[in-house]
Amino acid sequence: MGRRRDAVLTLLVVVPIALTLALTRPPLRLQMVVLGVVGALVLEAASLAARDRVRDYWERPGVQTLSVLGVVGVAAASLLVEPELLVALGSGLVTYLVVLAVAESAARLGRYQDNS
Repeated sequence: MGRRRDAVLTLLVVVPIALTLALTRPPLRLQMVVLGVVGALVLEAASLAARDRVRDYWERPGVQTLSVLGVVGVAAASLLVEPELLVALGSGLVTYLVVLAVAESAARLGRYQDNS
């Protein structure tokens, strides 16, 4: 359930950010998209380096709640300060969803191959 829960929590933040981007239409610069994508991949790589510790913290409901609220807060602040930052934030979150999808597909493929 971990990846599914992570995807649901990410979608709770991505959907409002996507709607906000659609309404505010900040400039869509490639640099901001790349910043979001690279940022997400770097955070994922860093969390893999300390996988067990990160998972122990992440399993705490309070940490999950604070994480979602933190991202919402950053999104709100960026909307007020520099709406273009929402592009980077949204790109990073979508990248994380892709990482989750790839990891889930790989896990399912591994289970399928083990059963063959």
